[in-house]
Amino acid sequence: MRHFIEQLEALAKSHKTDAKWVFVPTRSLAATLPERLLHRGCDWANFRFVTPFEIAFEMVGPHLVSAGIRPKPEELGPSLIARLATSFPNDVSPHFRPLLSQPGMDMCLWRTLNELRMAGIEPHQLIGRLENTKEPELVALLQAYLDYLTEHRMADRAEVFLQSASLSSGHPTREADLLLEAPFHIWSPVERRFLDSLPGQRHRTRRLDFGEARRRDTLGARSEITIRTGKSDADLLLWLTDPDQAPQFKNDGTLQLFAAGRRDAELKEVKRRIVTSELPIDQVEILLADAGSHDLAMDCFAAESWPCTSSVGSSLISSRPGQALIGLLDWFEKGYPAFRLRELFSSQLLRPGSVPSGVAAFMLDRTKATWMRASYLPNIKRLRGTYLRRAESDEEMDEEYAEALRKKAAQAEGLGDWFRSLFQRFRAPSTEGFIEWATWVEGLLETLRNDVVLSGQSDRAASARLECFLSELLLLESFRLPVNDFVRTL
Repeated sequence: MRHFIEQLEALAKSHKTDAKWVFVPTRSLAATLPERLLHRGCDWANFRFVTPFEIAFEMVGPHLVSAGIRPKPEELGPSLIARLATSFPNDVSPHFRPLLSQPGMDMCLWRTLNELRMAGIEPHQLIGRLENTKEPELVALLQAYLDYLTEHRMADRAEVFLQSASLSSGHPTREADLLLEAPFHIWSPVERRFLDSLPGQRHRTRRLDFGEARRRDTLGARSEITIRTGKSDADLLLWLTDPDQAPQFKNDGTLQLFAAGRRDAELKEVKRRIVTSELPIDQVEILLADAGSHDLAMDCFAAESWPCTSSVGSSLISSRPGQALIGLLDWFEKGYPAFRLRELFSSQLLRPGSVPSGVAAFMLDRTKATWMRASYLPNIKRLRGTYLRRAESDEEMDEEYAEALRKKAAQAEGLGDWFRSLFQRFRAPSTEGFIEWATWVEGLLETLRNDVVLSGQSDRAASARLECFLSELLLLESFRLPVNDFVRTL
């Protein structure tokens, strides 16, 4: 990537007034590249870092609106595929359907169909190319997905690219503009077709020769090979996958290595080196080996109140609102155990109405409720009555203590009202054990808006994103399913 940034810096100097378009695969890279140029003292005002989908949607959006077609939410994919697969008649041989109960299977099916769509493949083109056990169901699933988009007047990502590539006018780029693509990324066939349809002067990007991928010549960025050179020890990282061919170590201080026992120990050492280096914090970049280290690193630096950003963003699952909803779903699936709900209260993830979370956890423990939804309201009512009887039975009791008991009784009543509201949102399963999809998704939305504790700006951002995600799930037609299937789908 360093050679690509150097090429962008050279273009900024040689084509100062020309519009320069840089196509990147993700928004995070679109934010990282101008930041790198800024740190190098480069003026990037005439650069526009975009993803192909942004430009394609900008072109075709007005045509879709005029035709009454709306874009399909990306988050709807796995849930929609699972819904379509379970509605197949028995004459479609089951291969994937028995596996849908396995975690992540709906996501795997969605990724497969999405790759087929982004390759521009139609259902009839799959016939005779797959195993006999998989072909009928996969063909039927792709056809059902296309029929659903047509019936509900939706356009998925592939359709946006296909329609924009067919337009003869309305391109945001001009013939005099410079077009570049991020190296090492292999575009899908429909993305490649769209990028090739844009007017402009295409510049080959520079990249190092790490071996050719099979599809790079036809689908990847038009690029030229740059020879690896080791001017410093830091450059030896270019030979990380080919150490036998690396030049000699120069011991110039540009590369320092250390080992630690655990990931948290590594991060502590990184923090120590940042402090001792006295570098400005915005000049420090940390590359993590895997996604599991991301949240640990963010928590580590947040504890020091260090401002930091992440190129991949923060996981909704690990956010406080995400943990609250995951915990609530776990409570449903395991049969409403009281200890799980006490954990959500004591962790300040849920607040039951006007009752403080800590008080709710204490009272839930005093009710002696164990599990099953029918056990909560009677036990809370009994606890409230106990507080009231104690406040009124002893005439010699201190009035301040009696008032505290009456306050606890009022809090117990508030906790009971919250449980009634909660059970109205999530109505009990039918005698057959089924619930309504739309009713329970709406219940999650109401719980997210009213009962999830938000402690900062990041929590509010995560809550807004989750609310958007749940609202998009309501686009699915309501259907009945067991509680466990609902939890797995969410």
